[in-house]
Amino acid sequence: WAFMNLSQLKKGHCYEIVNLQSDNQALLQRLTQVGFYPGERIRLKRMAPFFKDPILFEVGETQIAISSVEATQVVLDGKEIEC
Repeated sequence: WAFMNLSQLKKGHCYEIVNLQSDNQALLQRLTQVGFYPGERIRLKRMAPFFKDPILFEVGETQIAISSVEATQVVLDGKEIEC
């Protein structure tokens, strides 16, 4: 399997966060503050109907909406895991 980013997720499927990749320290801090950590499970809940932005994810027990640009900064293990 290969690595992927959040913008490539399939709705309802779970994956493991591997890394956060960004030169934007404010974005990295915001993502970690809301629970985006390596090792966490994440699931795509919903995309906005037009332009697919923002995107709603479930990380642990938290639901968070982020932009599709922000989603490209979160690296996942490409292997689907049990939710």
